[in-house]
Amino acid sequence: ENNICIEKIIYLNWIDTIENEPFFDNFNTDCFIFNDEPVFLNDNTYNLSFTKALKMCSPLKGIAPRNGKFFYYSGKLYPCIITILIILIFAMSSGSFVYRSRTAALRPKISSVRRTINVMRRKAVEAVPVKYDYLSAVKFVDSIFYIKHLPSYRKIVNDISSGLYPSTRIDDLKVDYTGRTMRATITGVIDAGFDSAYKDYEMFLSGLTTNGYSIDKSTFNTEIQDSEFKLNFSWSLK
Repeated sequence: ENNICIEKIIYLNWIDTIENEPFFDNFNTDCFIFNDEPVFLNDNTYNLSFTKALKMCSPLKGIAPRNGKFFYYSGKLYPCIITILIILIFAMSSGSFVYRSRTAALRPKISSVRRTINVMRRKAVEAVPVKYDYLSAVKFVDSIFYIKHLPSYRKIVNDISSGLYPSTRIDDLKVDYTGRTMRATITGVIDAGFDSAYKDYEMFLSGLTTNGYSIDKSTFNTEIQDSEFKLNFSWSLK
């Protein structure tokens, strides 16, 4: 009822196989007999064809697990991998040596190019025309003109001296010229009573105003025997 069709018969012998070869005349199919090879086991020699058939099969078709197959192929490919690594190391070492040699040969050229660039840069800087700061010169001349038309230090001293009374003593005088303006500060003492000292001080301020000065700040402090004053005045050109 269930027919089995045998398409091919392969005869293999093993250690315990009977030496007599089977008869294939009764089989209506293709029959193959593998040549055997000597196998040594326990000081005995066996002529086996099973091991020779195994060598014809791919190891990937074996029943060993994946790690077993991996170690198998690793063992077989180990000499090739070592040889490739040695070749790569030698190639990288040779390449490094070649590039170092080329770099060393290029260093003098690089230094020469750098020197040429530095020389060209200095020449370019020297070729740039110098820009004169005429504005500073004009400002300087302008300041000299204004200072010339402002009251000189000598004139200021004379104007102060002409307005002082014998009881007045100047302790400090500071004069500063800034642009179109002259500013001066006077500190002094008037050796007289309050009525007389204050009148003398007012006459002194009036004389400065008459001579063209502007009173910026005036401080007058009176004591029993004398009076102290501090005066800031200025002269400006319009």
